[in-house]
Amino acid sequence: MIDLQFQALGFSSKETQAYLSLAEIGKCTAQLLGKRLGVPRTTAYSVLDSLVAKGMVSIEKRKNSTFYTANAPEVLRRILEKQKQVLEEKEKVAADVINQ
Repeated sequence: MIDLQFQALGFSSKETQAYLSLAEIGKCTAQLLGKRLGVPRTTAYSVLDSLVAKGMVSIEKRKNSTFYTANAPEVLRRILEKQKQVLEEKEKVAADVINQ
């Protein structure tokens, strides 16, 4: 059920699984997350990078390791507000094109 909700918000299945796993286990490395999800480490890095870019995950670098942590779900409001602003800007551009 929650998978479908995340996908409706624009997250891939792997992003959803990664975020929910991080929320459950807390801070971990890409390697550990990859093992937990049953995906290669490189795939875990790709998914984590995408979640970081979306603001859903934070990075903490310590010595030779990088740890990832799920941000609070409230960050979704900020993400949706940003998407709303982008959509409003596109609507303005479309209106300008139509009115020319």
